[in-house]
Amino acid sequence: MEVYPSDYKNQVMDKIVIKPSTKEIVLRSKPEDGHVDVFSYNYEGSSANSLGGLFVVGQVHPANEETSYLVNLVASLAKREYYSLTEATPKEAFSKTLKKINEVLQDFFRNKELKVNIGLFAIAGENILISRLGKFKIILARDNQSIDILNNINLFNKEHVQAKEFSNIVSGKILPKDKILAFYAGRSMTTREKNIHDYFIKLGADEFSEKLNSIKLANDNFLCAAIHVTVNKFKEPAIIKSHQPQELLKPESSFEKPAAYPQPILAKISKVSREKISSKELSDI
Repeated sequence: MEVYPSDYKNQVMDKIVIKPSTKEIVLRSKPEDGHVDVFSYNYEGSSANSLGGLFVVGQVHPANEETSYLVNLVASLAKREYYSLTEATPKEAFSKTLKKINEVLQDFFRNKELKVNIGLFAIAGENILISRLGKFKIILARDNQSIDILNNINLFNKEHVQAKEFSNIVSGKILPKDKILAFYAGRSMTTREKNIHDYFIKLGADEFSEKLNSIKLANDNFLCAAIHVTVNKFKEPAIIKSHQPQELLKPESSFEKPAAYPQPILAKISKVSREKISSKELSDI
């Protein structure tokens, strides 16, 4: 029996994809403790760039009409800049985003009476990129242990990008089943940090947020701005083209065939799930 190229079909195989699922936790306190907020974004363009998810956790003090929108402004700038760099790698896009924020917000940063605490991080595949200004912590739960990412030089690298407010990038690898907690390191959280770490290791995202809610119910002054991330592993179909042996190809006919026009390739886009305890929603600027 003769075998022709039409008998060799593309193979559909599963590929492993790492995706984060997130839960936003915002428990505000009295105005004198400042304004806090968190933001989570997911790249909805071509998956070929793999820019992944972008996250912002922030607090500003004092909180008034002229300053309370600052966290929202940083988040909007970060989102616009990061996802506009479609030809860049995640690290290049993240670095350029920090430079843009430093440039646009330099007048705010010069105000000595304004206290700004903001953390930004991106998760793109197995890579995590982090930068901070002020009181911000991000911890990793792995193998029943909690790791302070910003202070762990064995697993994560630190790179200086410029002598400005957002000046350093901490980078490293994440694994399936890892959990990440990024939060404003205010007094409410730091005085309970040991218990927070224990809850984070032992509990899932929903149970963890419920635990923090119970602390808030017992103490109305408790303040928390955090993003809980669970790193999941999924299987997605990937089409692999089969290579055909030259001797099996049909002989070309003597006449010229019409040129084949390229067909569009559709990219399957997946979104990061997000859930926020606070009912507050801020629109992009």
